[in-house]
Amino acid sequence: MARPVASTILALRPATADDAAFAADVMTAVRPSSPTDPVVLEYWWRQPDEFIEFARYIVTRSDRQVGYAETIHARWDVKPERYASVGGDLMPWGRSRESLDALFAIVEDRLIADGGLILRARANDDDPLRIDLTEADQFLDLLDRLGIKLVCVSAGSPYYNPHIQRPALFPPSDGYEPPEDPLVGVARLLKVTSELKARHPQLAIVGSGYSYLQEWLPHVAQYYVRTSQVDFVGLGRLVLAYHDLPYDLL
Repeated sequence: MARPVASTILALRPATADDAAFAADVMTAVRPSSPTDPVVLEYWWRQPDEFIEFARYIVTRSDRQVGYAETIHARWDVKPERYASVGGDLMPWGRSRESLDALFAIVEDRLIADGGLILRARANDDDPLRIDLTEADQFLDLLDRLGIKLVCVSAGSPYYNPHIQRPALFPPSDGYEPPEDPLVGVARLLKVTSELKARHPQLAIVGSGYSYLQEWLPHVAQYYVRTSQVDFVGLGRLVLAYHDLPYDLL
């Protein structure tokens, strides 16, 4: 089976107990509702186990730490069926379906080379970073049946979570400091818009969230339109201050 291209970008290095703090950071970043205590994790990593074998790794991309991974199985002489578990995750800013596929492909290869025959992995159905587009798909199907073909994709609310809807480095006067790099918000909007366009190609989709890109806006917009991941790029309040922007770009 062909492995994901991204697997050639990610790399693994053996982790030690000293890496437990970073692994805990990854776990907490991915599941903030259930934070991992780095001290407790390090303690458990240092405990030997007579019957279970662990292989832990730090995931790197271009020598930068981006995640952790592990394999767990009973000693092969104890469990001749050779069942084994594969686990791991990536920091949210580097986390995507493609990068996770690549990560698990690498770890699976390691485990198979070690003798594993039946592999299993767990999914977190309550992953707060996983975007469920079920209702969005249903709504777009309804608009299509009603003959409405032009749709602007947005997210969040300008009153309750403006960093979701309008990624910006500086919050509105009555707002709050953004809890994430605005580029994360931009990437989230672009990704969701691209997925919805792929699922509903018959609709004319307008993308939003581009303003934070500033001088890079035309380049990113051109790419997404050219690759049919969006049909139009919407500009909102930005044009109140710079109404000649579309003219200057063209």
